[in-house]
Amino acid sequence: MTGAARTLPLVLALTMGCSSTSQEWVKPGVSEAQRSRDKNECLLSSHQTMAGIQNPGSRLDQDAYRRCMENLGYRRVEAGQPR
Repeated sequence: MTGAARTLPLVLALTMGCSSTSQEWVKPGVSEAQRSRDKNECLLSSHQTMAGIQNPGSRLDQDAYRRCMENLGYRRVEAGQPR
């Protein structure tokens, strides 16, 4: 299994977890498809693997994710606010 194939389930899980909050990332003029690609790119780039003998794991560096989205021109707003 390639690295990308192993990472895809993690990205999907993290994306679902991020979408359950009352805030969302917005950027005027960006399609939903592009926003999804940008979110996935930032999720992948801010994912950190934690080494461990018995329980290796991973975590999302929230600060790195936020910086990535902001660097792409997005801002966080309360869900339902005008974009």
